[in-house]
Amino acid sequence: MGVQHSQNFINFHEWILDKIDEGEIELTKKLDISVTVHDNCYSKALGGKYWEEPRKILNKCGCELIEMKHNRKDSLCCGFGAGASWVKNMAIPFDIISQGAKKFQEAEETGAKALISYCGGCIYLLWASKELLGSKIELFHIIEVVRMAMGEKLNYPIDHKRRAWDIISIITYQLLISTFQKNFFIRKITYDKKRSTFRPKKHRLLRLIRLLFEISLMRKLYSKLFQLLMPIMKTR
Repeated sequence: MGVQHSQNFINFHEWILDKIDEGEIELTKKLDISVTVHDNCYSKALGGKYWEEPRKILNKCGCELIEMKHNRKDSLCCGFGAGASWVKNMAIPFDIISQGAKKFQEAEETGAKALISYCGGCIYLLWASKELLGSKIELFHIIEVVRMAMGEKLNYPIDHKRRAWDIISIITYQLLISTFQKNFFIRKITYDKKRSTFRPKKHRLLRLIRLLFEISLMRKLYSKLFQLLMPIMKTR
């Protein structure tokens, strides 16, 4: 796109490793937990350049690494990828979560105590899947692991659960409105720098759905219903 940057860039995990080695990040508490790593799809685009750094970080934090059957270049998607290609609109949420179910099954089969993601996008979707599927394996972003090894206390899992149900609300909202929509196709568009096309909406239905999911019983019932419908509605 013709954009040039004068700054030098370093991968975040490389930066963390450097700071640990230099003593700027002090790991005062060895965690002594078994973990398995989710390699995101973006990591495959660079030929595995960033697969090892997260594992080195986990090792320094005192974690025992147990690899899943599919890892690194063969790693299964968190589920977001299933939303990029679909047969029918109503199937999208079920396709996404069913792919997440495969990831959790593999993670649980390792016997590890926790599943670790180093991707900020994957962690959101994985937590949504965890809440809907009821998986018992712990789920952390790698930064949380570092923070725990530094002796910090996390607001875990409260923050993750809250965000998970935000995402589930959006998924549910999309599921409802897709009932009355045709399949989505991208039209040819042009960008007018002089005019903003963004107009915020109130999304009253979405807000109502999220409000209902504040009720614990509603979350449990919805999760059970989603699990019952998933084998019927998914297309892959």
